[in-house]
Amino acid sequence: MTFTLAFWRILSRWLPIAVAIIGPWASQAQVTFQIDDINYIEGNVSIEFTDSRLISSPDTLHALDFAASVGESTPWTMAIGATLSSLSSTRRLVTVPAPDASGFYRVGLDSDGDGLSDALEGVLPTDPNSVDTDSDGFSDGIEMANDTNPSDANSRPLRGTQPGVQFAQATSRAIEHEGMILIAVEFDTLYSGELFFSVSAMSNATGEVDFSVSQAGKVSVNGATALIPLSLLEDLEVEEMEAIVLELHDDKAGSYHVDANLTHTVLLIDNDANWSGIMQSAAAETSFRLCVLRSGDDVQAMLVPAPGATEGHLGGQLIPLPPPGQNGWPLSGLAFTEDGSVRRNFRSLRCGVGKALGKSTRPAHAHFFSGAACP
Repeated sequence: MTFTLAFWRILSRWLPIAVAIIGPWASQAQVTFQIDDINYIEGNVSIEFTDSRLISSPDTLHALDFAASVGESTPWTMAIGATLSSLSSTRRLVTVPAPDASGFYRVGLDSDGDGLSDALEGVLPTDPNSVDTDSDGFSDGIEMANDTNPSDANSRPLRGTQPGVQFAQATSRAIEHEGMILIAVEFDTLYSGELFFSVSAMSNATGEVDFSVSQAGKVSVNGATALIPLSLLEDLEVEEMEAIVLELHDDKAGSYHVDANLTHTVLLIDNDANWSGIMQSAAAETSFRLCVLRSGDDVQAMLVPAPGATEGHLGGQLIPLPPPGQNGWPLSGLAFTEDGSVRRNFRSLRCGVGKALGKSTRPAHAHFFSGAACP
C-alpha cells in the first residue's frame, strides 16, 4: 500500500492550520482526492474535499487527524469534535472547532467507521477493519477520546448510560444570502458514530429551492458535539419569512438516544423585498413600488404596480403601467417625463433596509424618497 501526502499551508491569524490528505491510491490517473475549500464558520474550521473513490464506493468513510507539526517525532492524534457530512456523491465536508495554535490536519480513510483514520490505526496499533479492536464494548475512537487503550480489554472507559443528544438551541435566524450555516448538536457524553436527522414535514421552506442539506440525512460524529451543515439558496422571489425544521432521530442500533430538544427551527428571512416610495416633481407626486431582488453581490430592481392596480399608471400620472407580459419597468435607463421634459433618470442603486434605494447622477426637479418595506 502506498500513500500520497499533499499539504496546504495556511498561515494567518484567522486560519492557523495546514491540511494534508492521505490514503491509498491505485494510480494518479484514476483517483482524485483534493481539498476544495477551507473556511472559518462560526468559530469552526470547515474543510470541503473531493474523493473520486466515492463514485464506486459511496459508503467510504473518512476521519480527521491532528498534529502540532509534521515529523517522525511528532505523533498524529484523533481530532476531537470533528463532524463529517456529505455535500454530493463525491464531495464531503468536515468541520472541527478552530484550533488554539498552528498545526496540521490530515483527512484520511476510516475503513471501519470508528472515528480513527486507517493511517492512525496503523501506528497505534489498532485494527483498521474493526470498530472495537479489543472487544471490550467501546469503539476505538471512544477509547482514544477517553485516554484509554483501544488495544487492551482491561483498559476501558467507565461504563455509563447510553449517550443522549439534542440540539444546542431550539431556534435560530438566518438570511437567505448567508450561504452555509452550521446547526450545533450536543451529546451528554463522548460519542463516536453516525447521527441521523431529517427535514421535518413542519417546514414550509422548500428543499433544493430555499435550502439544501446533507444528502444522506446523517453526519459522522467524533466527540461531544456535532455540526449539521445547512446551505441557504438564492431564489429571486419576494416571500414571507419561512421555517426550516430539522429533526433528530434515535439510532436504531441503540448507540444513542434523542433528548428533549429533538427539533431545531431556522427562521429564514428573505433578502428580496418590495419597497414603497414617492416620486415628486414641481407639478405632481405619485407613489410607486420597487421590487428589489438580490443574488450574491448582484442586485436587480424594477418598478412594479401596486396590488390591484387597474388604471393606466402605477399610482400616479408619472409612471405608466408596463405592457402586458412585462412585470415591471427596469431601472436601467428609465426616465420619467412630464410635458415632454426629462425629470428623473435613475443611474445607480443602493439596497438596504432603511437606506436610500436609488439616487440620480445629476440634479433634477423630481426627488426620490426611500420607504418602508411593504407586502
